[in-house]
Amino acid sequence: LYERMRITSSGNVGIGTAVPSTILEIAGAHTGGLGMLHLDSTDHAFITLDSASSSHDSGIFFKEAGTTQMRLEFDASENAINFHDSIGGASRMVVTQAGSVGIGGSPAATSQLHVESDKAEIRIKGTNDAASDEIAHLILEASTDRRAGITIEGDSNDIQAFVGRPYDSANTLTFETDATERMRIDSA
Repeated sequence: LYERMRITSSGNVGIGTAVPSTILEIAGAHTGGLGMLHLDSTDHAFITLDSASSSHDSGIFFKEAGTTQMRLEFDASENAINFHDSIGGASRMVVTQAGSVGIGGSPAATSQLHVESDKAEIRIKGTNDAASDEIAHLILEASTDRRAGITIEGDSNDIQAFVGRPYDSANTLTFETDATERMRIDSA
């Protein structure tokens, strides 16, 4: 006979281990395509992480050889999902309940996507080489009476330059610096 599961005197359950260090510990090799834990439902399948209160977080730790590499957590005090790099000691991405996303930093209160880094870069790469296909776009869409374009700001969030469509001017492209229009291209 072989021991397959143990319940310790403290109530911890071990499957594949005789010395479970948590309430439930499963040890052993994973099964290809299934991992070490498989929950099979005849309908929807969810896992619930329920912390004690809004001052307690919940999440998942990802480890290699016992060292936490990353963690995915719900920060209850911020009402946000946080992708945290445990080795680097920093949040890599935050998604708030309001739908704002911060990459490399917390989301800015005034924008839905905020990217912050020593070298912040957004790359859009199309991979279809067919000559007739348009393969990479950045589309800025706003109603025709609203401004749409790219704004360049300084350290203190002061607008230094703008390229795009001005207010109430469909089919027009303007170039601005220091809040002054320097050039306009229209459909005429």
